[in-house]
Amino acid sequence: KSVAELLYDLMPRDVPEARLFAEELLACPIASSGESREKAIAAARVLLTKAQDASWRVIWPIFQHDVTFGKEVVSTLDRYSDKDPSWTHLDEEYLADFYIWLTRQFPHSTDPNPTGAHWVGPDDRARWLRDGVLNVLKLKGTFKACDAIRRIRGELAELDWLKWVQADAELQARRETWVPPQPQHLLALFGDSQNRLV
Repeated sequence: KSVAELLYDLMPRDVPEARLFAEELLACPIASSGESREKAIAAARVLLTKAQDASWRVIWPIFQHDVTFGKEVVSTLDRYSDKDPSWTHLDEEYLADFYIWLTRQFPHSTDPNPTGAHWVGPDDRARWLRDGVLNVLKLKGTFKACDAIRRIRGELAELDWLKWVQADAELQARRETWVPPQPQHLLALFGDSQNRLV
């Protein structure tokens, strides 16, 4: 717990030694139990939520190789926030890979449908992360994000509602990339009815 708290303070300050220390705690093979595993989980959690690039080149191969460890990490995230720097800076392709992985580990078909107050458990946190990662991708405002969502749709064809996510992402990309006409172009348009704005 102390290691996690120190890393949480140091990682946003971009202290290279802190990042190196956290990544060293994830050296393979990761222990199957005990203090070493707890430190590895804490380090992965901090890197995912506080490192500028989520230390993705280190985290992703581990999650692919050791699914159980990955599920433990995402299930212990204290609080998901799409404002954390790691999500906004993560490449669109990485976000797509992560969303596909999260959806396969925590399928939408198994989501609970509670009525009224209920206890928030580890799987709920993982599902919030899953949905949050897709939301970050949708709001990226890039056509690369649109391509990434198209790939997600191809891999998760059972999720028909993703077509609406893609439509929202394309709208956002058009908003972000729209270049307004210059005043001189508008004046030229108003001055001659034969002109057209292209």
